[in-house]
Amino acid sequence: MHFTVIQPADAQFATVRGLIVDASDEQPIHGANVALRSEDGQLTGTSSQAGGLYVLSRIMPGTYSITISFVGYISHVDTITVDFAQQLTVNASLEFDEAQMGDVVVESERRETQQRSIAGFVTIRPNDLERVPQPGLSADLVSYLNASPGFQTAGDRGGQIFVRGGTPIQNLFLLDGMRVYQPVHIVGLYSAFPSEIISYSDIYAGGYGARYGGRLAGVIDVTTRNGNKKRPAGSVTVAPFLGAARVEFPLVKDKVSVVASGRESLIRDVAPNLIDESLPFRFGDRFVKMHAFLNQTSHMSVTALKTFDEGDLAGNSQISRNIRWSNEAYGGRFHYLAPTLPVLAQITISISRFDIERLVDQEVVQNSKSSGFEGQFNFAYLLGDSEIHFGIFGHSSRFSYGLTTSTLDDREEFITQGGAFIDGIARMKRLELNPGFRFHSFPSRGQLFMEPRLRMRYRPASMPDYSFSAAWGIFHQQIVALSDDRTVSDVFSAWSPSPQQRPVPRSAHYIAGFGGKPLPWFDFSVEGFMLQAKHLIIPQLGEPLTLSTQFIPVRSDSKGIDFKAVVSRSRYFATSTYSVSRVEYTSATQTFNPPQDRRHQFYFSLGSSFRDFKFAFQWQYGSGLPYTPIRGFINQIEVTERSYDFVDDDGSRAIVYAESFSERQPAFHRMDVTAEKAFRLWQSELTVQLGALNIYNRSNIFDYDYFSLTRINQLPFIPSLGIRLRTL
Repeated sequence: MHFTVIQPADAQFATVRGLIVDASDEQPIHGANVALRSEDGQLTGTSSQAGGLYVLSRIMPGTYSITISFVGYISHVDTITVDFAQQLTVNASLEFDEAQMGDVVVESERRETQQRSIAGFVTIRPNDLERVPQPGLSADLVSYLNASPGFQTAGDRGGQIFVRGGTPIQNLFLLDGMRVYQPVHIVGLYSAFPSEIISYSDIYAGGYGARYGGRLAGVIDVTTRNGNKKRPAGSVTVAPFLGAARVEFPLVKDKVSVVASGRESLIRDVAPNLIDESLPFRFGDRFVKMHAFLNQTSHMSVTALKTFDEGDLAGNSQISRNIRWSNEAYGGRFHYLAPTLPVLAQITISISRFDIERLVDQEVVQNSKSSGFEGQFNFAYLLGDSEIHFGIFGHSSRFSYGLTTSTLDDREEFITQGGAFIDGIARMKRLELNPGFRFHSFPSRGQLFMEPRLRMRYRPASMPDYSFSAAWGIFHQQIVALSDDRTVSDVFSAWSPSPQQRPVPRSAHYIAGFGGKPLPWFDFSVEGFMLQAKHLIIPQLGEPLTLSTQFIPVRSDSKGIDFKAVVSRSRYFATSTYSVSRVEYTSATQTFNPPQDRRHQFYFSLGSSFRDFKFAFQWQYGSGLPYTPIRGFINQIEVTERSYDFVDDDGSRAIVYAESFSERQPAFHRMDVTAEKAFRLWQSELTVQLGALNIYNRSNIFDYDYFSLTRINQLPFIPSLGIRLRTL
């Protein structure tokens, strides 16, 4: 560890500021604790912000003991002296604590920010992702979300995530501030967010603060890691599902670095020989980031991401029903800590694009293209135990789509959004308040909304290891998804602005929770939630999806309770979650349960670690989702000419559907198991993993082809042998 001290002069009080990084590779450390204790015992402190920067303001002259610490690193205590009107810069490079490396008990010391949800919010790091059993040695954020209360998918495939009764399009996915429209791959075990590129992720299952907007349900905000600024490093992974490679190196030692990652699916080529079954899916992602320290208190980064997915959702039926989509995102971010004020500035500029197509027998029958440009200027005024955040934002989007073969790209629309936000964090002895307001304008609609937000946490004096939390807020979203309710599992959705003649969709979140640590190795949380949305727009139930389809307004009511318990011991750990919820849509004529209404969801995982050997298994269960059944078939005759032959022409076969969402699919459940051993080889580590997905070969339904009367199941039993080589 080393400290660098620079002493300019300014202002009436002293200020201590600086940058905290990992000594091994110069990675900024977010969330490190900085404590300043005076000679008479008075204590003040803060945590490092995004990019590892921190500020302690309004410090009286004197001599102080400064402690900078973060879990898994060696804490350091030093003595500093500050004078009147002094600006003191203390940069710290923290070194790993080798005594803690590989010891699972360290994870239990992360307290609430890792293990326990705080009013729908949790911060997770790569080590948390590594805990979730994942055949193939490629830990991924989406696997963690599948194991988290409040989040659900339709199963192993489809590329969609639902948050507390919302739809996939109602979630905001960010990667270094860039929007990613549909980041989950067609095989739902993977996403555009592998653990090897993640520094930390802020996850909100609702009730998020004023900084975020334009979505009605959840937020997944991923900050990526920087490349190694000390030496070249990398990894290579090969497994039945995919192959992956990562490389990182310094361009200018200690100042500028590059990290690049690429993954490519292998399951389409491997499956016929491995399980004697076709799995016609191809997916992958490419990521690159350049990061540079410009000086002691500023740094910048440039990031690029590309993903691709394609597959035949009809399985082995005679008619292929392919789906394919791709994401692109490019952006830059600049962090600046003002030299004379406790102000941290962040500027983000990005462009994003998303294309999706549905094909029948290789012919495109529906398509949707979405793109956008966004700029944000955020500022944080850091006042020790309190903070004030404010910023401005602007976003422009273009949408084009076609819902029949003859109307591809036929509809094109533009929308713009902009506004400002302000929120604050007031930390008192037992109470923490986070009020905020977001002023969100939709100029293309001529409307401006004020969205109040409030988050809070209270720790009773008699129960310091327990806390109560709550969140509330108002949210608006101008974008809707057009999809066909008649299929069991419809992956295709066309993104579109809400109709001009209708109000902008609006939601309100209510969350209340309680959690604690009754034992040093046991942590639990309980949260109740309610998400109410109105002015939602869906296509007329029971009708085919075309440009002439009529839309109906609905109101959504989602409510439920989430439970989570975590056990962390020195050699083993266990996680269990359970969610019970109900989602109802109400239109002018009926009330029904939409396809995301999963009443019960349960997850359990158990892992053990001993030296370089790890074993883990997980079991997940989800009750059946609503779908629209059929009554039968008819031969449909379309008369286009007066001389039509009614005698010899039987017409075309058509489906007669029953009431929308009137039945439920069978329950989904699956068990996975992994065992891995690590071998140290000079300056690298070789890991070998044996595993199996769906170990008891449960036939979970994904879709049903009504014309061929073919059931399409999710992933079957798949054994796995994964090998990973990475530098240390």
